[in-house]
Formats: sequence, C-alpha cells, structure tokens
Amino acid sequence: MMSRYTFIANALKDPDPYDACFWGAIEHPRYHDCENCEHIADKTCEYGIGQKTLKDLKAAIADGKVMLASYPKLNPKRLP
Repeated sequence: MMSRYTFIANALKDPDPYDACFWGAIEHPRYHDCENCEHIADKTCEYGIGQKTLKDLKAAIADGKVMLASYPKLNPKRLP
C-alpha cells in the first residue's frame, strides 16, 4: 500500500490540479486553480464547486459594498 506522501508526490508531477486538491498538496502550482480545471466544468469536483461558490460569494459581497458606498447618505434632519 502506498503512503499518502507517495500520492502527494505523484500529484505534484501531474499538471491537472484535481489530485493536488484532493490530496491537499498545496505546493502544486495550480492548487485550487478551479477556473482552469476540467473537473469543475463537468461538476465532478466537490471541492472545486465549493471554492468557486465561495469566490463568487466574495465577489458579490464586494460588489454590494461598492454599491452601498455609492448611495448618498441620508440626512436625518430631512426626514419627516
């Protein structure tokens, strides 16, 4: 039986980031590079789907903060 380190060493040699993400090989140059991974396109990588969802959520929150900052501040003395 091969050790976990053998799997990580093999994942580091593989250009596809799926094995690196699965085995937690953060040294892989494409670790969590979900936009360029073929497994995210066919929805077979649960980690990639979570990473992409988190990235989209952070982008939506940042856009919301920019939008809120662009609204004029209310003057409490103008309110009825």
